[in-house]
Amino acid sequence: MPGLVGVEHLAFTVPDLDRAEAFFTGVLGACVVRRASYGDPAGDEALGRRLGTDASTTSRLVKVDLAGVPVELWAFAGPDVSTTVARNCDAGGHHLGLVVEDVDAAASALAAVDGVTVLDGPNDMTDEHGRHRRWVYALTP
Repeated sequence: MPGLVGVEHLAFTVPDLDRAEAFFTGVLGACVVRRASYGDPAGDEALGRRLGTDASTTSRLVKVDLAGVPVELWAFAGPDVSTTVARNCDAGGHHLGLVVEDVDAAASALAAVDGVTVLDGPNDMTDEHGRHRRWVYALTP
């Protein structure tokens, strides 16, 4: 990509925007930067072309600042929208890697949050630089 100088934001499409916002702000400590709504249920051909959706699809956005990283949380509604969340092994699967001081304490704290499932771990690994790391996956709202 000629002229690439950085990453502007990360974006996640979520099945429940209110729950996702509550998780990012209440559990992870993110700050809301902006809220917006887009589209017209009666039809918005231009937006449909820009986002690759049905013309009647609408969307809501909450943009947060998470430890200095802009993250957009999106929820869509329309006839072609699926709210099935892709697993990590599925096309479209994704995850957000966070750095914490104590992985065991973070995993315990996440396990206590309603709607969060902490998967097997924490786990040990050696990264590409030979450093010991600990990690765990959690499924979140």
